[in-house]
Amino acid sequence: MQQIEQPRILETGTGLSYSKTVEYKGRFLYSRYNPAKSILSLIERTELLPGTLVIIKSPCLFYGLTELSRKLPENCPIMALEADAGLFSIARTSLCDMGDEIPVQLFSADDLNEIDAYLRNLANSGDIKRILPLDFSGGAQFHADLYNRICLAAQEIISSFWKNRITIVKMGRLFSKNIFCNVQRLSTSLTLRDVSHTVSKPIIVCGAGESLDSTFSKMDGDLFNAVKSGKFFILAVDAALTSLLDRHIPVDAVVAMESQSAIQNAYIGSKDSRIPVFADLCSRPQIPAILNGPLIFYATRFASARYLDDLKEKGVIDSFIPPLGSVGLSATLVALYLRKSDSTRVYITGLDFSYSMGLTHAKGTPAHKRKLFTHTRTNSLGSYDAAFAQGCATVQGKNGNMITSGIMELYATTFNSIFTGVENLIDIRESGLPLQIENGKMDTPAEGDKKAFTEALDKIKDRVNDKSISWIEEERKALLEARDLLVNGENSEYRDKNKDLNSQLTELIEPRDYLYIHFPDGTHFSTEPQFLKRVRAEIDFFLKW
Repeated sequence: MQQIEQPRILETGTGLSYSKTVEYKGRFLYSRYNPAKSILSLIERTELLPGTLVIIKSPCLFYGLTELSRKLPENCPIMALEADAGLFSIARTSLCDMGDEIPVQLFSADDLNEIDAYLRNLANSGDIKRILPLDFSGGAQFHADLYNRICLAAQEIISSFWKNRITIVKMGRLFSKNIFCNVQRLSTSLTLRDVSHTVSKPIIVCGAGESLDSTFSKMDGDLFNAVKSGKFFILAVDAALTSLLDRHIPVDAVVAMESQSAIQNAYIGSKDSRIPVFADLCSRPQIPAILNGPLIFYATRFASARYLDDLKEKGVIDSFIPPLGSVGLSATLVALYLRKSDSTRVYITGLDFSYSMGLTHAKGTPAHKRKLFTHTRTNSLGSYDAAFAQGCATVQGKNGNMITSGIMELYATTFNSIFTGVENLIDIRESGLPLQIENGKMDTPAEGDKKAFTEALDKIKDRVNDKSISWIEEERKALLEARDLLVNGENSEYRDKNKDLNSQLTELIEPRDYLYIHFPDGTHFSTEPQFLKRVRAEIDFFLKW
């Protein structure tokens, strides 16, 4: 049996405070003459900015840690990675010998889940803006690829947080306002869980991309008649609704996710159609009233917000779905919830994540109709400007070159990460970016039904969600109390003399982060006067809803 080599700690004989080196795998991991010289030199010439996560690769004997900690500015945590099992035991012992004066999180190669959780918690704090990897010993070369992957993942997690922060600053107030309005409707509506596993028909998820045209225009007569006669369950994204209705295709349900008013153009011609709506809790509250049909809510966790946790903990909503960003991805997820079993086929079309030169959407969609309305001799029907927009690029699609953008490619990547390997999820598109699911064609189905789905919808008549009503009442009461405290201070009728005013305000306002999560500095609650003045204005806004 081959003996596994173990690292050896050797005395250098220099008489310096750093007087040990490590020999491992035929090499010294520090200089034999001055072990810490290169590390101390690295630290001395390294510029450290506030909000930097320092990632120490292969810390080994942790030479230079004290000097590094003295140089660190504000909000600069230290994370140490040791991918080699033999060196990890040395690093752990060395860190223990140094005591708890310098806080360091040490991880091994087996701690990937813990590393992910640690990085996400740091990112969500809003204090970290960048990473700085430092090689603390020659052991960093043994597993260089792994260290690099972890560092890239760390930077991506932090970057994703700040990209999301930009969205929340722009849209967070609208999201929260819509949630306030929609929670009040939960008392007389259903949730996604209420209708799960109720459809035994094959389901067609219809996006608004140009592949929607080819799917239905090239469909043979028998299959098209099967679609029109209701042998499939048609689940449309909001932007595809009018295109399907213009083709006289019966839509069984529509998925709504958009929060802004512009999306209402997607529902022109569908008023009082009684089509069921799967609505994100963040989506525009006016949409269900247009269709005037059954309302089924699902909830997306768009941010790490305490008030969203409160909604779940108090039973107002039963669960969250991942923040997918694209209504097409949400519609696919809804379809998988709806199908009776894994043997029920789900077909996707119109989810292209790209477009051809001059054609961005399927015929009959709002984007296409807008071009028809504005068409003149000098204004082409083609959307050629979209092909040359900033950030767009030409890529190889299923049927040749396609135009895409960074955000659409990200949606395609997200689709693949979530849905690859899902049984009986079938791509019937003839164009668009290739997806990592089964490619196939539609078959005329045997008789299926959606009786269980319609029976579930009938529950709406008897539905009363007291928890949602109670939550709204509690929030209104708390907002009125907070407003009075902010206006009258020590003279407020709600003043608790057993606490100082700032503590009372913190207990009352901090958990209600819908009041400030959209502030540029809204990652943390503050009792600074300028912060509280902005919160005071937000209270009036949310009391209106």
